[in-house]
Amino acid sequence: MSGVTRRSTILALSSSIAPRAMFRPVAGSGREADTVTLRDFGADPSGLTSSVAALQAALAAGKRVVGTRGDVYFLDASVTVQSGSQLVGNGATIRLGRGVVGLRLSGDDCVISGWTIDGGGGLYAVLNTGARNAFLDNLCVGNVGHFLLAVGSDTVLIYGNFVDGLTADTEITTAFVAERCRDVTIRDNRFRQIPVGWSIQIRDGTNNFSVARNQFIQTQWAHSIISEQDQRVFHFTLPTRCHLKKIQLNGLPASTGYLLAQKEDGTYQVSFAFGRKRGDNVRLVGYRGAENIQINTGSHHGLIADNAIDGTGDSGIVCFGSHLNVVRNDIRNCGYAGIAIYGDQDHILIADNRIADCAQMDDGLSSPDEPKLASVFAGAILASGQDATIRGNVIDNDAGTMRYGVRINKATMALLTDGRATIRITGNTFNGEYADGRVFAPNETSGARINSITVDGALVTYPGGLDIERRWLTTPTGDAHLAISIFGRRGAISDATVRLDSPASIKTIAGEHVDIDLIDAHVFRDCNVEITFWAKAESGSSYLSAFTELEGLLFPLTAEILDPTWKQYWIRFPLTRKLADRILIRLGGTSGSANIQHLSITGRRL
Repeated sequence: MSGVTRRSTILALSSSIAPRAMFRPVAGSGREADTVTLRDFGADPSGLTSSVAALQAALAAGKRVVGTRGDVYFLDASVTVQSGSQLVGNGATIRLGRGVVGLRLSGDDCVISGWTIDGGGGLYAVLNTGARNAFLDNLCVGNVGHFLLAVGSDTVLIYGNFVDGLTADTEITTAFVAERCRDVTIRDNRFRQIPVGWSIQIRDGTNNFSVARNQFIQTQWAHSIISEQDQRVFHFTLPTRCHLKKIQLNGLPASTGYLLAQKEDGTYQVSFAFGRKRGDNVRLVGYRGAENIQINTGSHHGLIADNAIDGTGDSGIVCFGSHLNVVRNDIRNCGYAGIAIYGDQDHILIADNRIADCAQMDDGLSSPDEPKLASVFAGAILASGQDATIRGNVIDNDAGTMRYGVRINKATMALLTDGRATIRITGNTFNGEYADGRVFAPNETSGARINSITVDGALVTYPGGLDIERRWLTTPTGDAHLAISIFGRRGAISDATVRLDSPASIKTIAGEHVDIDLIDAHVFRDCNVEITFWAKAESGSSYLSAFTELEGLLFPLTAEILDPTWKQYWIRFPLTRKLADRILIRLGGTSGSANIQHLSITGRRL
């Protein structure tokens, strides 16, 4: 049985896409002589011969050059558009020759509007290097590198265009690209079935940009076969060319255990390492294109808002930039993550988005690019940023394909011991079950620790109190929930003279330490653990370290105590699946002594 999966949202969005972009009139100069037509200058309306010379002559004669509806003008070489020019299609077509850069907007204040632009295998339909240029209400069809590439431009407007990827049989590398630009607006555009590449890319060096109110449709094309007992080889047919393809088994994505090959006749053969059980639903799913919105490294100060994304072969929105607001987007049915913040970004807000049923092709067991690596794009929101707020998002996992709701995939955050949080997770709604948890912070095996995270989950308290303010000689008094040991002769001593507002403090001794092992640390499983304490350095350097056990080895998060005044310190870390149920707290002196008191240990359920 074969077929195409189209959800109701796809149908609703498809019905809103007109067969041709509507032309929005552009105000002229008010003088009739400023408007000329391409036919006036001998353009071939059949598109059989070049109209380059005619277009160049028309641009030299008037500021507003218009086409005639139904005409096709063939450009087999570049045409430079002077400053202040308006090219108004009126429903005519510009068709590029193979490998051609069509219109070069090297001047300023130009408008390209109301055209059908046929890529024709060209390199770029429009190359914009000027300022205050606009690309409005065009219908973009056919194969092309980019329909518009803006490089080093100021005040770029890309508005109201429709890119119909189903008309391309080879590739649209990226429909719209802004590189090293400033003040870019990409708004109210519609994209359908972009093959191979991306719909929108904001590239390195672009700042102050907005990608808003755009619609993206990438149908999931699929063919299902019910397995016979011990069947290993399956043959599939997809009704269109799909760039990204994976197998689902009984409705869930599978990344390993099979080989996928395309045959000469365009069909696909899937060979499993082991035979399937009778009745297994083996399903090949594919998408024509990759990411819908990609914000590249080096881009900053951007708004990605109110976009509607239904399907894509990769992730819906991928951000490598910084100072980004990703808000109020509706994202569903993507092959990998819904929103992926990936890299070392600062100042990221992911708020009030709705994400549903993504990770259709990723089970989290292998990378899209390297099968030997674990993939991280198997859920709704992937956050690898250095400073991020994830707030008020609604995440639905009705299809059960998402392994996590939010994944913190940052292993090298700076430990913030002054109470500030690196990643804040608050006010989100999670519907459905998640194999890796609603919030997943896996603690990578390199030994680097994920830390400085705040979560607004249910409060979990440790069953045994740790009262280090009681008077004692060399070690604090333990109870049934604590195991205490010392390194060296004394380790630490009680101090009743230098204190904040309690009867005693632990006073560290240079070169020695006290270990406090939390016997019941398992109560913090799947919690974000917070350890707080007050400390004052008397001399040199002291520390408090929190150790968690990863694959049999202890790795610390350490707060150094250097301040000679009383100060409160925080250590935060998630206790998740890759960690053993063990927390050990070590207090000691490196080259001096300090006073430590008011030690508190709590958790927030992830």
